[in-house]
Amino acid sequence: MMIDLTREDWVEIYYALDSKRMRVENNQEWAAHLQEIMDKIGPDGENMIIDESNPDSGAGVARFYLLFVWDDVEPQLLGPYNTHLERDAMAKKMRENEGPEHGAYRINITSGAHIGVYEYSGAFFELDD
Repeated sequence: MMIDLTREDWVEIYYALDSKRMRVENNQEWAAHLQEIMDKIGPDGENMIIDESNPDSGAGVARFYLLFVWDDVEPQLLGPYNTHLERDAMAKKMRENEGPEHGAYRINITSGAHIGVYEYSGAFFELDD
């Protein structure tokens, strides 16, 4: 499954998280977790967009993230990783350490801000390297 998110989508996600964070401020752990995700996204989604007109932005270079969902409820965005291999190694480590009851999703951001979020198959965690 491929999900293409625009700068406007990231802005909406950022401010939705901010709105949720303000409503759960009495739960400091949850509010801090949402703030961590917001910091990775950046204000107005700036950290998630590769500006192809600016060569210093890493245009053409993919960014790899791991979306780990605790108990398939609480999201945690990990990364960016330099390669998909680093990201995949972290996914296996998280599965090994935390168990199979949590969701793990690959997020690939390529030039042009095309973002792909992909589930890991059960076999991925069963295969030896």
